[in-house]
Amino acid sequence: MKYYKPLKTVRGDFDYVKNVKFSPDGTSFAVSSNVPIIQIWDIALEKEVQVLIGHLDAINSIQFSPDGCMIVSCSSDKTIRLWDVKIAKQVKILEGHSKAIISAQFSSDGNTIVSNSRDNTIRLWDVNSGKEVMQIETQLGLLSNVELSPDGEIIVGSSNTDDVVLWHVRTHCKLITWHGHLSRIIQVQFSPDGRHVVSCSDDKLS
Repeated sequence: MKYYKPLKTVRGDFDYVKNVKFSPDGTSFAVSSNVPIIQIWDIALEKEVQVLIGHLDAINSIQFSPDGCMIVSCSSDKTIRLWDVKIAKQVKILEGHSKAIISAQFSSDGNTIVSNSRDNTIRLWDVNSGKEVMQIETQLGLLSNVELSPDGEIIVGSSNTDDVVLWHVRTHCKLITWHGHLSRIIQVQFSPDGRHVVSCSDDKLS
């Protein structure tokens, strides 16, 4: 087995790291922790360069837009927030979910956001207007995360019932349910070409 050594270690003012995501150009990364702020770090400088403040409760996921100009975050405060990375300012608040939001992800073209919440809904949002454009009642209980396929036609979600589920965006219909894991699924993700889905679980399998 080949072992790798860390290139750099960054120490920040937080108790633990909950989310960390690279910018698309690889020059910086965003971090959220146990406090409701997002920190952006410059990799070359090894220092925090921006702080995004606005959420009122724990931040559950963060992601850069495909062009790196924006960050989407979601929180237990029931909001999704869009941030302009260059000026480190909040530019939109997306509201509609009635309970804590678990994940929010950009589509591959950056024009749409897909989110899921403890209110058992999946929602699609238009980035330009900030408006909700679609809602699916999952009837599956809590989903760990959701993601849009690269072509924007299919949503994949992982459930606490150890299933992976696909929905069709235009019809809102469930396409297929995959069984196989023996415990709670932590995350699912499409391959870049959209032909495959990878999942990981508490059962130690992927």
